[in-house]
Amino acid sequence: MPLPFRCQDQGELSEEDIQRLRALELETLATLQPPNLRSAPELIRALHATRFAMTSAVDTIEAATHASIGFDIYTRVTSPLRRYLDLLAHRQLKARLYGRPTLPLAQLDAVCNHCNNISRQAKILQRHAEIWWKMRYVALQPPEARRYEAIVIAGPTKFFPQAKLHIFELDVTITIHVEDITLQLGQIVTVSASVQHDFALKWQIEQTSSAL
Repeated sequence: MPLPFRCQDQGELSEEDIQRLRALELETLATLQPPNLRSAPELIRALHATRFAMTSAVDTIEAATHASIGFDIYTRVTSPLRRYLDLLAHRQLKARLYGRPTLPLAQLDAVCNHCNNISRQAKILQRHAEIWWKMRYVALQPPEARRYEAIVIAGPTKFFPQAKLHIFELDVTITIHVEDITLQLGQIVTVSASVQHDFALKWQIEQTSSAL
């Protein structure tokens, strides 16, 4: 019976990388009292590395592995009110149970491709909107309040003198040009923002500490 399956390729990650990440997650969440990701820089780095290495999940007519979840076959039926493909899966199952014709495979494939395109555009718009409002919030704060703790998730290199930092309070990742500063992965730093024209922000590192 044709169904929309949710699939995600593991991209550049090997099976060993995925198993190591799952083990690290379980170990970290079991030992943190209470769970506090500020105390788990290794897990944060691994999660960010995984995010950029793996491909985005898509809906397809072909049953394939969902790498993040770890299932060989995965379909979704739990949210028909907000996900059209869940509703479509309900209709396919109901048609089969009542002996009625199901949606042809080619038509289901076209619907999956259309939903993937719309979902991709919506996620891009959502991400940009969230970042814009977070940066607007920061810009409206007094200067003394525009200071945040962040963790180094990607350090500068000889040919790319920029570091990626994840700000805990804002749950946002920023890129900072760094010179004459030695940074280590997992290092906790204090960053501050100054407001430029049109609410644009310029970030700088104020204080560094040793890596956790």
